[in-house]
Amino acid sequence: MREGQECLVALYVDKSSRLCATMKVYHYLSTRTPYVAGDSVKGRGLRDQRPLRRIRSR
Repeated sequence: MREGQECLVALYVDKSSRLCATMKVYHYLSTRTPYVAGDSVKGRGLRDQRPLRRIRSR
C-alpha cells in the first residue's frame, strides 16, 4: 500500500479486545441476495475523508 491508495478491509475485535482490520475479506462477503438480474436497486457509498492516525504498538 502507498499513501493515497484505497483498500477494502473488514474490521473485527480480536481475542485481546483490540480493534483490528484485515484485507482477508472473502470470509465476510456473501452471495445470498434477494435480487435477480434486471432488478433496480438504490445504494449509498460512504467515505470518511479524515486522515488516518498512526497507532503505536505498546
